Amino acid sequence: SFGVKFYEDLSKTIDQIVAETNSTKVPISINLTNEFYDYFSYFALLNKNALKKSIDIDFEMLCAEKGINKDEIERKNIFAIDQDNPQQMKAINVSAEKALLDSRRDLFSKYNLHTIQPLPIGIMNLVKLDEDQNQLIVNMEEKTTLTFCENGQIYSIQEIESSIGEVLRKITKIENSETKAYEIMKNITITSQELDTMQDGNEYLEYVVPVLFKMLNEIKEKMNEFGKQIHKVYFTGTGIIINNVDMYFQDRLNDIECDLIKPEFLDSQSLKIGIKDYIEVNSAISLALSGLSNGNELNFAGKTGFK
Repeated sequence: SFGVKFYEDLSKTIDQIVAETNSTKVPISINLTNEFYDYFSYFALLNKNALKKSIDIDFEMLCAEKGINKDEIERKNIFAIDQDNPQQMKAINVSAEKALLDSRRDLFSKYNLHTIQPLPIGIMNLVKLDEDQNQLIVNMEEKTTLTFCENGQIYSIQEIESSIGEVLRKITKIENSETKAYEIMKNITITSQELDTMQDGNEYLEYVVPVLFKMLNEIKEKMNEFGKQIHKVYFTGTGIIINNVDMYFQDRLNDIECDLIKPEFLDSQSLKIGIKDYIEVNSAISLALSGLSNGNELNFAGKTGFK
């Protein structure tokens, strides 16, 4: 069972979805929100206790610099070997405010909340990364996040200002319905490979193209900051409901291969439902896979500290 649902009362909508899918006792996975990403470097052969102590110190110093109370923050880490220096490793520190986390957990207090996962990392469940190339995953949700991957490992997670939510809000204002606006977006097709101008038959394209153009420039800027060749860019999230959105970027990213994320376990030849209906909910599928995995180091569903 899958789909997209808009809501006014989130708690009631969760109850409705759980009831409709008979999921009262089924483990539930959701995405982390308003999280922060920070990066620390360490000697790769540090033992676990020394590593924990070093991260504690670095995080405490970071909070002091930002004027944040470290006791009000919950955090977890994953690690990656420095590709330029195998004796060094990077700790990717993911943190979120405890108060916001608790309010999110409370929404599911009647149910079996199993996993709260950072979506920019969880979405990697659907991609088989090349260990000899650098790849970028662009997740076009309410927030647009960029997951840079170097030789099969996460390098960094960035957020850009523009998002496809801008388009949805503008069309919703005209149509007075988020659901209708969403369906309209699914029927918008970008056909021009030339100038960024409005095409006949797409009356709402004038709202789409400026946002994509701004997004394109912000992505280029972040790619320049990455400083290494990107061999392939994957797109996922709500934004991919716009037809040919991947080709829009393909034509403007100096011929870097661009593609939509398709869950690798799906055989598109044998599907009774169109592949686009599945990739439309890539985010939900990736969260479900996070819930099925063992030893998830970035699971914020509980109330434990460092792991």
